[in-house]
Amino acid sequence: MKISNKDIQTAKSFFKKKRINPEDIVCFSFMKRYHQPHEKDSHHKDKFGPRIITIQLKQSNKKAFYLSPFINASAIVKYLLSQNIPFENYQSPEVTAIDIEPKTYRRFSLLLPYYIMNILIVWWIACKLAAYGIWWTIIPGIAALTISLFLIYSLLKRFCYLKTDQNGISVQRLVQSRTFRYDELRKVNFDFAREQIFTLIMEVLDEDYNYHLYYIGRVPRMKLNEITETLRQKGVDATCSLDKWKRYYGDRYDNP
Repeated sequence: MKISNKDIQTAKSFFKKKRINPEDIVCFSFMKRYHQPHEKDSHHKDKFGPRIITIQLKQSNKKAFYLSPFINASAIVKYLLSQNIPFENYQSPEVTAIDIEPKTYRRFSLLLPYYIMNILIVWWIACKLAAYGIWWTIIPGIAALTISLFLIYSLLKRFCYLKTDQNGISVQRLVQSRTFRYDELRKVNFDFAREQIFTLIMEVLDEDYNYHLYYIGRVPRMKLNEITETLRQKGVDATCSLDKWKRYYGDRYDNP
């Protein structure tokens, strides 16, 4: 594992802002939900979704944080490991000598045509406003064009599905894919996203402790445990944090 001076400075700055002395850290967990114990109505203080780091301090208390997308999560993890601080929830399972049949985990998402329809509507509005050539229509036209570009970006990034075979797991997007060999993966976690669109996420920590986040909105929720077991059989520390019977984190649907 290589850690750059920039990563060290990023981690030190993070802990300084959080008023945490790295020497007081006993261990840490990452890519794991946090439950607030012994608190009234603690459900609202629990943490779920991506980029959760929990710090165990010598004073016998824990501090859990959502790492902002603007913070390099890989730098935080690498720094803690470089200080010989134990990674509490990382355990590498034994590889099971099994053959993995090629499978595609994909379903139709109602959000997909919804996004496409919104992109076309906003794009049409942008073109109409810009066509008038008057300054007070051009500005809203540019704003509508910006919104449509953001929707296109979301369309390309958030509707991934997965493929597994004997060699690795592939994250498939509309325009590109990323394949990880099983021996390139250290840790994988599946959970709900925190956004209100109620989609799913896949967190990946590769062999160099680099962090990757994918929105897998086209993967069947009921198949996540199966994917998790496949990864574990190939020696990957894989976890599925969500209840497959729940459609989103706050769902009160009871397990049948």
